[in-house]
Amino acid sequence: MMVVQSIEEEVHPELAAFEWLHKTDDKILACRGQGHNWPKLRPNKGRPIKGIRHRGITESQGQVEIIMTCRDCGTDRRVVTAPGGLIDLPAKYTYTHPDGYRAPKGVKITGRQAFAESNRRWLEDVAHSAPAAE
Repeated sequence: MMVVQSIEEEVHPELAAFEWLHKTDDKILACRGQGHNWPKLRPNKGRPIKGIRHRGITESQGQVEIIMTCRDCGTDRRVVTAPGGLIDLPAKYTYTHPDGYRAPKGVKITGRQAFAESNRRWLEDVAHSAPAAE
């Protein structure tokens, strides 16, 4: 199966996936392959928690939108509370990703592929930083 990007250009999805994996930022690959680094909701003596914002949506019903930002890649995760401010499980999250997070249209990148590329880069980094054998 080929992905048609324009009339003049056809790209094989496997090649497009390979190219995307090799050019994508390390932080984005780490999150896609190993999960996001979300800040935790917890009491903090009234002080803001870095990476968490909130805003009232319906003052009369007490609904709040809570926005958590991944500390690594910058993806925002949003949830809207039930009336009264409580999170009704299972909560429905929506996400806003930074530029470069999504693969090209028609290209599927699995978490396993992203993790394998992160691992390849890590092994390369370790090999270059290892002390020379005597």
